[in-house]
Amino acid sequence: MGKSLRLLISFLTVITLATPAFAKDFIAVYQDAEIAKAVVSAGANKNVGTLQLKLTNTAVGSLTIIGVKGASHKNSKIVAQLGPAKYVELESLPILSEETLDMEDAGIFIQLHDMEASLKNGSVIELDLILLNGEMPFRAHVIKHSAQSTLLN
Repeated sequence: MGKSLRLLISFLTVITLATPAFAKDFIAVYQDAEIAKAVVSAGANKNVGTLQLKLTNTAVGSLTIIGVKGASHKNSKIVAQLGPAKYVELESLPILSEETLDMEDAGIFIQLHDMEASLKNGSVIELDLILLNGEMPFRAHVIKHSAQSTLLN
């Protein structure tokens, strides 16, 4: 056998034996979003912090926030202010495609409960936004006291 024939047979054998890879999860949605102005404020209660951010959904479909996790706290609650001293806890927060949500302007915040350490003004903490279809890591700056940090204890 000639050298080129052996090379061709080897090439065809490799192609035949190679295991093809197919994507079986055609309904997976990969969430894309841009987060800006992420701040956590320390409240009078050292076990609670308040997160607010500006989020732009750059994905084709909507995305749904269901919470926040991080090493600094154990639980989180999404809260909306309906009026003076009137607050309601939300199970989730949907954001439509190409929509921007500025939590400060909308009167929405996320309470971080059971803080493991006190928040230091000017520090940066690592958090994960928990979405219906995954998680998105981001960093938030710690600022001074917020009145909202003690509202729903």
